[in-house]
This record gives sequence, structure tokens and C-alpha cells, in this order.
Amino acid sequence: QANNLSKTSSVVLVIALCAHGIFEGIALGIQTDLGTTAFLFLSIGLHNFVASVSLGGNFVRSGFSCGKATCLLFSFALSNSIGVAIGLGLTSSSVLVSSILLSISTGTFIYVSCTEII
Repeated sequence: QANNLSKTSSVVLVIALCAHGIFEGIALGIQTDLGTTAFLFLSIGLHNFVASVSLGGNFVRSGFSCGKATCLLFSFALSNSIGVAIGLGLTSSSVLVSSILLSISTGTFIYVSCTEII
């Protein structure tokens, strides 16, 4: 019973991190300044490295098979790319749409930062 609960919480964690990754990618995709883009790219890359190691450890403790853990990590890895594609598609949209999505992205950054620290 505890192992199933642990697996469920691991899948919920992956879903949450995928949603967060999509918003990170959107923030990266709508950038127009090269310096800001490079800084954000580096920050997301370092953040995702640590998150991937943490997720891998979580999967091992939860008892996932290697194949299932790989599929879940692959979905996490794709989330930023999906977000960047969405962001690039929105660069020609109105300033209001870009501002709203950047605000949501910033909110997820702040939320994750605060929950990680506490």
C-alpha cells in the first residue's frame, strides 16, 4: 500500500514539474534579448539537472522499473521544449498575451522557489 502511494506521489510530482517546465519554456521562448535568453537558458538547465537527479532518486525509492522511470523522465525532459515552442509561437502575439504568460511563468518560478526553500 505504501509503495503504491509513493508511486502515485512520484507521478504527481512529475506532472507538477512538467507543468512548471512548460511555463519555464514559455518564458524562455518569448524572450527577445540575447543576454536574458542566455541567462534564462543556463538557469533552467542547471535547475533541470538538479530536478532530474532528484526525480531519479525518487523513482528508485518508489520502486519504479527502469523503463517506467525512463518514460517519466523523458516526459519531464520534453516539457521545456514544448514550452519553448509555445513561447516562440507567441512572440508575434500581442503584448498583453506575452505579458500574461510571462507573469504566470514568473509566478511559478516564485512558487517553486518558496516551496523548495521552506
